[in-house]
Amino acid sequence: MFGVFRDRDNAHHAGPAAQGERGSDQAQKIGQASQDPILAPDARAKKQAEFVEKQKEVRALEQEMTEFQQRRQNQLRQEEVQLQRGLYEEIVGVVREKSKADGLDFVFDKTGVSMSTVPVLLYYKDAEDITDKVIVELNKNAPAAAAAPATKPAGETKEK
Repeated sequence: MFGVFRDRDNAHHAGPAAQGERGSDQAQKIGQASQDPILAPDARAKKQAEFVEKQKEVRALEQEMTEFQQRRQNQLRQEEVQLQRGLYEEIVGVVREKSKADGLDFVFDKTGVSMSTVPVLLYYKDAEDITDKVIVELNKNAPAAAAAPATKPAGETKEK
């Protein structure tokens, strides 16, 4: 999904990038022409002024492209945060409902890690794992292809 945003962004950004490359090529040609010893001094000065002006245009276009990229990246980050927030809120809602319905006092995320990257839940005995129930609930309104439950990573076992 996020790749779609990037592809759309790259397609939108291709025009100004090509324009910047053309401007840079033009400036380079003008710069070379301004160094031509065959030109009269006044013509050489005119070419040099044209070269300086073209360089300014190229720098302005590069600045505009950089600002566009930064704005777009910020926008994409905000969209990603909103999507994640929505998913998180949906998951928490389902976990709360299932926990209340099953009479559970606590629910821990056994995949969570602390700030020091150590798992938060190091040991548990006779714990009920409601992961499958939550996944089924989250996927009950999903299209058939997306409703297949996620497979567990190798080595992970279900504790009851």
